Amino acid sequence: MIEMASAARGGVATGTRGPASGRRFAPPPPDADGVLRRGLLARLGRDAGPGLTIVCAPAGYGKTTALAQWAAAATHPVAWIDVVAAHDDPAVLRADVAAALDEIAPGGGPCLLVLDDAEHLGGPGGLEGAGAFLGDLGEGCRVALATRVAPTWRLAAARAAGRLAEIGPAELAMDSSEAALLLGGMGLRLEDADLARLLARTEGWPVGLVLAALAVREAPDPHHAVADLSGEERHIADYFAEEVLPHATRRTLTLLLRTSVLDVLTPSACSAVTGSVVTLEDLRALERASGFVLPIDGRAERFRLHHLLADMLRQELRRRDPAAWPALHRRAAAWAEAQDDPLAAVRHLRAAGDEDAAAQLVWHLTPALLTRGRLDTLRRMLACAPPAEVGERAPLALAMAWACTERDGHLVEHWTRRAEAASMSPLPGPPTALEAAVTLLRAVAGAGGVGAIAVDARRSHALDDPASPWQPVCHLLMGVASHLAGDATGGRRLLREASDGAGAAMPSIFVLAQSWLAAMAELQGDALLCRLHAGRAQEAMALHGLEGYASSALLHAVRSLEAARRDDPDRARVAAESARRLSGADADVMPWLAVMTRLVLARSAVRTGDEETARALAREAAELRGRIPDSPVLTAGTEALIGIVEGLGTPERGATALTAAELRVLEFLPTHLTFREIGERLHLSRFTIKSQALAAYRKLGATSRSEAVTRARRLGLLDEDPLLRAAAS
Repeated sequence: MIEMASAARGGVATGTRGPASGRRFAPPPPDADGVLRRGLLARLGRDAGPGLTIVCAPAGYGKTTALAQWAAAATHPVAWIDVVAAHDDPAVLRADVAAALDEIAPGGGPCLLVLDDAEHLGGPGGLEGAGAFLGDLGEGCRVALATRVAPTWRLAAARAAGRLAEIGPAELAMDSSEAALLLGGMGLRLEDADLARLLARTEGWPVGLVLAALAVREAPDPHHAVADLSGEERHIADYFAEEVLPHATRRTLTLLLRTSVLDVLTPSACSAVTGSVVTLEDLRALERASGFVLPIDGRAERFRLHHLLADMLRQELRRRDPAAWPALHRRAAAWAEAQDDPLAAVRHLRAAGDEDAAAQLVWHLTPALLTRGRLDTLRRMLACAPPAEVGERAPLALAMAWACTERDGHLVEHWTRRAEAASMSPLPGPPTALEAAVTLLRAVAGAGGVGAIAVDARRSHALDDPASPWQPVCHLLMGVASHLAGDATGGRRLLREASDGAGAAMPSIFVLAQSWLAAMAELQGDALLCRLHAGRAQEAMALHGLEGYASSALLHAVRSLEAARRDDPDRARVAAESARRLSGADADVMPWLAVMTRLVLARSAVRTGDEETARALAREAAELRGRIPDSPVLTAGTEALIGIVEGLGTPERGATALTAAELRVLEFLPTHLTFREIGERLHLSRFTIKSQALAAYRKLGATSRSEAVTRARRLGLLDEDPLLRAAAS
């Protein structure tokens, strides 16, 4: 290392004193009013020994500030070279380095040499030429290089030897305490939530925080100013325009503008959007050149733009080339759909102004998303449109209605009516497609009983395109209706057609068809056939992540009864809990499924000795059956179940007979919560809550909710009314 230092000094003519570029070597004093970067200084201090520190980040990240604070705290001599264009000549750089070392450590020894603004070494022999002698200048010399452009030297050996320290935007970004100090020094104090939001939006970029603070400070409402902050804000946009973009080549700027419509930059996505080949090396060059293009994986194959730069570039793109904006988003939508990223596809279509196309894409993808365990994706796609627009576009209203069949079943009819009345975005397909879709949803709801389910399902089947993905649903409902009407043979045939038609394309329909066949077999005592169908359903449910779907409640119930018959009460209870937790939505929109699920669950409860649960389920089944009174199968099954539970003996009466579940519901009775709202908090259906509440009434000898609360307070089961207690005191 001493030899390298001598070589550096040897590049200067004998007798030369002072910097060849005419610059001075003293480090700048740190800003007395600046935020002390304690964490960053500690990191820099850990790497104070011989070697190289590269501080690489875009403009405004405080590279100079951090190094000035480090220089002020250093215990060894420090030389500072402000790199200028003249240093692009290796001889000039060598001369100044030699002069600096002679000045601060003429006999060698520990020292710190800082080269600030090293991106100016941009010529053929500049930054890369500097790498030939800057990495090893002396046994005690630490070289710190501050640059906007990452050097491409071979650094692996130095990194492996522990002689290289790398400081980037992540390390230079301010944390919440530093940001609070910075903003406080500008006279701006924010609530913690607003500070966190501002920090996330700027990503801790120090100058970004300063510019954002200026905008927020000028706003009449700081909270809303923080919420609305983007890279389009005047101060921030001007900074990018003046300090960042001028350093980009024309090709780089064009690539940044056109790919700004993307949230994630990959070679394939960028190529699809721009219409030209973009390689991984192109993206890595963008990262090195701008510093605001950030890798989002360890292999540096996927990137994103800094949030604020992305905002500014999108605004600039719309200003410079308004026609390109929608075209680029349409290309991005096509690419996203091909990559099975429907949410991104919908967002891009809406950004392009193609709301009709976005709505039709949502409807086109609804069958697959709904039935393949991607309900949350469907809901996020629907959330891209304002609620009012969802109701005005038939494809969106229908998709929302189907999403509600798994959750919020009480809203299915509402969205079905909105679809019928929608005035925008006609449904793709035959002219009868809308009528077919609405009729099918009515069949699912089964409001008119078993006969209406059969009629509506057959009508939808006839009205829709024979190749429609909804045809297996029609077969499922026709099969269910046939079975519930007493035609078990016809029901099995249609359910098998539904299962075959659904296959892997609509797994939740396959699961429900197989579950219904399993329930039919179980209730008829054919354990082998039940196990066969339930096993098929279980495999599909697990494969597609449908365990939490309301339409899987029947399968959990069948599994519970199977376990109970095998004298495995623990497994039976676990499966029963899953079934009951999921059976709230189907009770709202699919009473036929709700009754069947409860009939199976009640039989499981009887076999495991849970008599109170069996009674509650029998009451629920009887109440729900009133919504489909024309099914001889459900009528007979419910009456048989009631007979079974009545034979279990008279339930115990009195406060001591209250079960844990009933006591839990009892705690909610003094509130204004409805049974549905209590159920939502306890993850149970409103029917389960109502049954448990009525059981508590009976045991307390009460006939109403208020009377039950009064008696429970007298018995010490509930705290005294706080208002009465306050009055008494």
